[in-house]
Amino acid sequence: MTGLPTFDPGFSTPAMTMIWTPTARIAAMLDVERAIAASQADSGEIPIDAFDKISTAIDAVVEQLDTAIAEQILIDGWHVGTPVIPLLETIRAKQELPLLHLHVTTQDIVDSATMVQIGRALRILVALADRAIVMVASARDADGGKHPVMARTLLQPALPMTVAQRAQHWIEPLVRHRAALSEAVARLPLQLGGPIGDRTGISDGVVAGVARRLALADVGYVWHTDRSPISEVVGVVGRAVAWVAKIAHDVALLGQPEIGEVQVRAGGSSAMAHKRNPIDAVRTLGAADACAGLASIVTRSRPHEFERAAGAWHAEWFAVPLVFHTAAAAFDALGSMELRFTHRGP
Repeated sequence: MTGLPTFDPGFSTPAMTMIWTPTARIAAMLDVERAIAASQADSGEIPIDAFDKISTAIDAVVEQLDTAIAEQILIDGWHVGTPVIPLLETIRAKQELPLLHLHVTTQDIVDSATMVQIGRALRILVALADRAIVMVASARDADGGKHPVMARTLLQPALPMTVAQRAQHWIEPLVRHRAALSEAVARLPLQLGGPIGDRTGISDGVVAGVARRLALADVGYVWHTDRSPISEVVGVVGRAVAWVAKIAHDVALLGQPEIGEVQVRAGGSSAMAHKRNPIDAVRTLGAADACAGLASIVTRSRPHEFERAAGAWHAEWFAVPLVFHTAAAAFDALGSMELRFTHRGP
């Protein structure tokens, strides 16, 4: 147990898995430490030669960094309450670096690194959303869109509609959620508050420099215990995945033989060969349900007390990577769906 998941979830996409590996998480923290030292050197707050020594030491860690080293840092970090302590020990293994990690705190490093990783993860979700949009649109276009189907309200037959109308009802919100995922990237904030969140010793120039180097937003405030930034981005992901689940649920219902308005790739049954299980819809719904539960760990977290939370912050270490793993799995399953509209009309 590390507190920062080190496993490779088989349900996630390979690209998403790579973002949250132990090595990737430690590398992101090293990037934050380097950005802080570089910005302090630019502002004249530490000597250039001090930055050069820090950068060289970080380079040495990066060069040797592998899964075993990264996992050990995370394991040790879980036992002492933060992975930054063993990370700093690793950087300083061969020389004293008194100006490394100057005026900052461990939460600054973990939160900023997490936001860097979230930015990468959001870009993958945007690409997966594009694929899902294309899948639905292709099924609509292959059908021609003009064939009649029955609209249903409260699960009962209502009035006739067309395949194009139904597909458009799925696509338009999906396009909006895709845009929200993309727009969230630019709002991801830097965390740089220092030991008690008052930015003592941290100049505006350093904040701006670190934000620029990490491609994060300088929002002008510290969010050590105001978890709105992390809650908001997880909420954006959760809402997008909920709509993906809506499409998958509709497909599963419409694919029932007694309705028969869509066909999808069939999953097998070990006991009943005649069944055409809508396996990609099932996979989408399973991943989406898991994502919703994991997202609630962040969005419904208890308040973070005083100037640093005891436990509520650490729960994010488990939940956030898995929110993105399960979101990617849901989007990927929907985009993989071999959807075909059939024509049992009203």
